Amino acid sequence: MSAPSEKNDTRYLDATRARGAITFVIVIVLVLLSRLPFLGAGYGTDPDAWALADAARRIATTGEYVASRLPGYPIPEFVCSLLWKGGPLALNGMTALLSAAASAFFMAVLRRLESKDALPATLAFALTPVVFINSVNSMDYAWALMFILASYYCLLLNRPLAAGLLLGLAVGCRLTSGLMLVSFIVSIYWSRTDQRKHRSALTCVLAACLVSTLAYWPVLHRHGWAFLTFYEMPDYPNLILVLSRASLRIWGFIGLTVITGALLFRIFRRPREDASSIPTTSRPMIVAVLVLLLFGLAYLRLPLEAAYLIPAVPFFIVLLGHILSRRTFRLICWSLCLSPFICYLGRGPSVPWPVYSSYAYYLGTGENSVVLDPFKGSILHDYSDRVYGMKYVDALLSKAESLPPSSVVIVGYWLPQLRVRLADNPSLLRRFVYLPNPEDLNRYRTEGLAIYCLTDMLEYCREVKGFNLLDRRILSLEVSIDG
Repeated sequence: MSAPSEKNDTRYLDATRARGAITFVIVIVLVLLSRLPFLGAGYGTDPDAWALADAARRIATTGEYVASRLPGYPIPEFVCSLLWKGGPLALNGMTALLSAAASAFFMAVLRRLESKDALPATLAFALTPVVFINSVNSMDYAWALMFILASYYCLLLNRPLAAGLLLGLAVGCRLTSGLMLVSFIVSIYWSRTDQRKHRSALTCVLAACLVSTLAYWPVLHRHGWAFLTFYEMPDYPNLILVLSRASLRIWGFIGLTVITGALLFRIFRRPREDASSIPTTSRPMIVAVLVLLLFGLAYLRLPLEAAYLIPAVPFFIVLLGHILSRRTFRLICWSLCLSPFICYLGRGPSVPWPVYSSYAYYLGTGENSVVLDPFKGSILHDYSDRVYGMKYVDALLSKAESLPPSSVVIVGYWLPQLRVRLADNPSLLRRFVYLPNPEDLNRYRTEGLAIYCLTDMLEYCREVKGFNLLDRRILSLEVSIDG
């Protein structure tokens, strides 16, 4: 009498796998569709996105590895070198596709954790402002995130070899992905009591190290061990800016408000039994807390970008599903789905006014002012900023034509975009420089060059280089956009 039961069990498993595969594809399609309207207007607002596009072109045209910036991001750089002729739509489209796959793997993780709200949680993750913004540009965050979530899913399936191989690919996209290995090892030892846990942990570690070493071999061959370098800040940002990047820039104004209110309510309300969205088990809780701690510490070491915390976003959502009631958790999920589209709050002086809508208004004055744009959220604001950046460089190139031929222009973080757009005009490109040292300025003068600096770069040079260009008799160059 056991045969029919086994046959039914097999049919049930096959049907479950089929439904899981269909759901996986549906999530990819839905998330990808949400990205399509934002794939144009250049490679992104971050200069590093343009640097990656420039490195991809140089790898493709020279056949030699070129790092977009150290410590290197070899897997995105090599893959994009195959796509660079397709321009922003190809490179941004690849990022969007990988972010859609990351969302599908996150849903698979949630289903594995028996979440009762896997769909709203997945949509919330996909539309979280910092994830959304960095899935429609050419940055490498979505690349690493997809492999991290695929790796974690394999870990939940007790497949340490696959988890290690995929985590090695994540490291090949972003070196800091290696922090996940600590939480993976703890997870393996926490979930197993037999002697095979040592073998599983070793398998995962060796697989991750092997793949990441192979991925970084071109970087090591080109730069030696000096590739292990990171940007050093002249001055640590103020506390308000550090906290803002770690909260408001990640969740958006609406999302952060609802999350903060929900957590405060959870802390101060009278304790009572509430069903959570994700059943409380120790293993995913430990992993989530470790990931938040490790990436949080790494961010505090260099708190320049909110996107550095992207790997922690899905694990924070898992943690919220554990500690909050289903009703509250669903409220947070739907607020995150709304957050990228309305109510942008940002620093007043940091963004040109044309980027905002006509309904935006200042709160406060001076350097500490903020701008509230109620009808334009983070993703719409980011897209407008990208359009503005393209127009700004158009105006800069037009302005440069009126300057003396024997001149250089200090352009700071606009240089990567200029390198991409002037790839076929090296003689004009040579007139633009990043931020010179005093020795460079002396050399320019010895060569009889007139030295100009974009007005917007004067303060930036003080922050990065520690000296005032105006004190060194540099000509200020004002670039304005008509209309």
